[in-house]
Amino acid sequence: MSFSRIFTLLMLLLPLGWSQKNNTPEPSNPQEPESVTVFQLITMPEKFDGKLVAVSGFLELGRERDFFYLHQEDYKNGILTNSLGIDRTEEMGAEKKTLNLKYVTVVAVFQANHRRIAPPNRGTLTSIRSCRFLSDPDHPYQQRIREIPGVSSER
Repeated sequence: MSFSRIFTLLMLLLPLGWSQKNNTPEPSNPQEPESVTVFQLITMPEKFDGKLVAVSGFLELGRERDFFYLHQEDYKNGILTNSLGIDRTEEMGAEKKTLNLKYVTVVAVFQANHRRIAPPNRGTLTSIRSCRFLSDPDHPYQQRIREIPGVSSER
């Protein structure tokens, strides 16, 4: 095969390789948290170990220890197997009245083996990036929606 034929063949095939390379999906942004549930973190801790996650749950900022529960009922009944540890930040401490004993959404790194408290804790939310109020069990989100003038509770 002559040089000109090889060169022509390469010039024809090169754009095909280029277009395939540009059409492959880019890897997910490591700075973007993976949206997970408390249940997933409890049941599959090794899958999320060391990863940035966004998770919603019931927050208890205690005197000695802080817990992140699946549900308020787990907190009320002391079901620690349905909880994670959470490393409180200064900001969370300053917002304790707004966040404590409320449902919140946390963006943090999950550490499966970072057990600052005695078992049966299933891991800890560390390196908290944000902790946002979600709902107050004493005045739930859906109740607040129904209290808006003009919003009907019937469907």
